[in-house]
Amino acid sequence: MSSSLFPMTMAVYQFFGKNTNYWNYIFADIVLTCMPVCLVYLVGQKYIIGGLTSGAIKE
Repeated sequence: MSSSLFPMTMAVYQFFGKNTNYWNYIFADIVLTCMPVCLVYLVGQKYIIGGLTSGAIKE
């Protein structure tokens, strides 16, 4: 299987070598993997918090 077909979460293991680790590539891959999740949360924060608190009000 070609490494270009790996998902980003598995691609981080390509930067661990036998004698050396490429920490700059590892951290860049981790940041790029986490960025979409953070952006979706920031854009939909109003709706996420609203959904969590909508069931907390007792009428």
